[in-house]
Amino acid sequence: MKVSDYTISVDSAKIDNDSVVVTFTVDNTSGAAQVNLPVTAFDATGPDSSQSMDEDILCSDLAVSVPQGKKVTGNICWKANGATATKGVTVHYDAGAAGKINWVLP
Repeated sequence: MKVSDYTISVDSAKIDNDSVVVTFTVDNTSGAAQVNLPVTAFDATGPDSSQSMDEDILCSDLAVSVPQGKKVTGNICWKANGATATKGVTVHYDAGAAGKINWVLP
């Protein structure tokens, strides 16, 4: 998904050690400035969309800053809360003034 001068995409999603692990790529190769991605800009809800999932900060490793001209890949994780599959989990990204993006995981 294109956001302002950069793109962010979901590469994969899986359940690992009772966490939902989502791998993102942030491409800022055509951006005019550094991109800041606060971890608080991401959240997730369970398959029925009524339960917010708690972030698993020990598993998350996506860079919070992507320099101009660079591309980074990393994970954001949430506690699975008993979920055994990623199907139907919705990941939300708040890009500030550029708007919000939602991905429904397969």
